[in-house]
Amino acid sequence: MDILDTIYRVAHGFPGGVPALAVRMGKSKNVLQNKISLNIDTHHLTVNEAAMLADIADSDDIAKAFADQRGLICIKTPDFDGLSDEALLD
Repeated sequence: MDILDTIYRVAHGFPGGVPALAVRMGKSKNVLQNKISLNIDTHHLTVNEAAMLADIADSDDIAKAFADQRGLICIKTPDFDGLSDEALLD
């Protein structure tokens, strides 16, 4: 899926929609709406803003879309804290 389409979907799927997400990101609703719009070429979401959006929305979809575009896959890093060497080898 296209990264911009994915960003649009994640932002609009956030509880409370774009207005609630904008508040969490410290942006005005209109600015964020313009940045994620698929029809506006004058406003662009920065990479840092896209990462912030993904973090706040708790979504890996943007990373997966980017990986897919690059012919890669995303794999969640397991939690190795507290594992013994033997358990890790298993």
